[in-house]
Amino acid sequence: RHRDGHWVWVRDRGQIVEWDADGKPVRMVGTHEDISQRVAERLALAASERQYTAMFSDHDAVMLLVEPGSGTIVDANKAAVRFYGYTLDELRGMPITTINVLAPDEVALRRQRAAQRNEQYFVFPHRLASGEIRMVDVHSSPIVVHERTLLFSIVRDVTAHLRGDLLELIAGTITDLLGATSS
Repeated sequence: RHRDGHWVWVRDRGQIVEWDADGKPVRMVGTHEDISQRVAERLALAASERQYTAMFSDHDAVMLLVEPGSGTIVDANKAAVRFYGYTLDELRGMPITTINVLAPDEVALRRQRAAQRNEQYFVFPHRLASGEIRMVDVHSSPIVVHERTLLFSIVRDVTAHLRGDLLELIAGTITDLLGATSS
């Protein structure tokens, strides 16, 4: 406890330099270093990491962290595990081309565009572990994690939406064709 009444973190170092005839310590020298600022910074960093983990890992949106050069999935959240049908260990280290069914060179070009912030919204066909193909839209932006640039991608399944749009288009075309033939 500091003499002003507040608490401080202290690193103590010392050693006994003199003993009495019975071998009991008589004199000790050492230092007291106030490390309160360092402890506060470490606690703040730990809280920030817990907050990031909760926002990433536990969020209901499908999220991936992808290495922009190689296309390796570095991390995925629980929603990605549920959506894709792979375990977290399977997703980590998996090439993004395992799930993205476009040609690998096209996927690499899109990663490069996202990493350079030239393009950040994409619509892709993704293959689930079951083999089913789902259309997804992906918002992807570069972020720095532990001094490493990764693509932070939020993935949304738009298959049903696109099917609905396609059905509306087909129905409209049929209606137009029927109207043209009856006139």
